[in-house]
Amino acid sequence: MRIKSKWLKGFTGALLGGAAVCLALGFIQPQNVHADNTNYYVDSVSGKDTNSGTSPDQAWQTLTKTSEQTFGPGDKVLLKVGSVFDDQALSLKGSGSKEAPIQLDAYFSATNIGTTALQQENKPKINTNGKATSGVALVNQSHWRINNLEVTNTGLDQTADKDNGTKRAGISVMGQNIDTVEDVHVDSAYVHDVNGDKFIKDVDNGGIIFWINDDDDHSTRFIDASITNSHVPMYTGLASALVPVHMMVFSMTWVVKCHKN
Repeated sequence: MRIKSKWLKGFTGALLGGAAVCLALGFIQPQNVHADNTNYYVDSVSGKDTNSGTSPDQAWQTLTKTSEQTFGPGDKVLLKVGSVFDDQALSLKGSGSKEAPIQLDAYFSATNIGTTALQQENKPKINTNGKATSGVALVNQSHWRINNLEVTNTGLDQTADKDNGTKRAGISVMGQNIDTVEDVHVDSAYVHDVNGDKFIKDVDNGGIIFWINDDDDHSTRFIDASITNSHVPMYTGLASALVPVHMMVFSMTWVVKCHKN
């Protein structure tokens, strides 16, 4: 059976509280590759982007610096509890392995990392404010754990132009023109105030989304993906027309194998 990309969008939109979103940041960042099995710390208050990033007292400060890096199996990308990243977005690069996934998580200290007991008000907060299409973006990367984040993405524009409609998401995982995207799991995320186009239903918006954007010569698949213990309480756009989103709590695990031919 031939499955169109737009059908997959509808499927993921119904599950995740929104339709898909195109990740087009409009520029290419330089990429730095580091050794595997390393912890990287980001502290919006006390960090500096000239630091090494490899200990709490050498934390980076911005998501821009973090997005320049290419991570590897066993790495941890850790955002300091209480950090607020205004007008920033995080583009994650590099794949882990089945035995050693990459973890994006919160930390209190070097010895207190990634507790799921975090309260929503304590999660590291990314306020993208419409500066990018997604607050957290993962494209064609596998074996990731994305945990304990608060993400908003409220921009000024909510256009009614179908060809140039506002595309906006909180957390976006995309597969494009490759074989598979595997083993990507989002847990304990709090995503809210994501506003996309409130007039045109065909414009892609969402809170937490997994989607495929293939051309006619490729058939990307998701294998082993989940969203658990996550809240998407409020945003505008396509989702508000599909499902009640006053308070949505996601706890689901699924395997998606979608072929175009």
